[in-house]
Amino acid sequence: KQWYQRRVAITAGGKELKKHNVACVSLWPALVKTEHIMSVKDDLEKSKINGAKINVDNGETVEYAGRAIVALMNDPNLMQKSGKTITTADLGSEFGFKDADGRTH
Repeated sequence: KQWYQRRVAITAGGKELKKHNVACVSLWPALVKTEHIMSVKDDLEKSKINGAKINVDNGETVEYAGRAIVALMNDPNLMQKSGKTITTADLGSEFGFKDADGRTH
């Protein structure tokens, strides 16, 4: 329910702000290897989410979302993305940037 409410807010906000040439995009990273996540890595990898094991090493570095934001800011078609939810991996594929460790997601 909370995700749906946020999605509606982004969509509505994106449409309203678009009239004023302001983009509103919801950026969704995958698992991010923050200091906290790395400090609980062993516990996370012992657990499962929806039956799937978690491999923290496959997560994104914190720099990856920053690269996604830079790509968005330099996108001449940014306004077409306004009101949408976009994953960092989708932006990486679209713009060809890689994570700080050289991986694609």
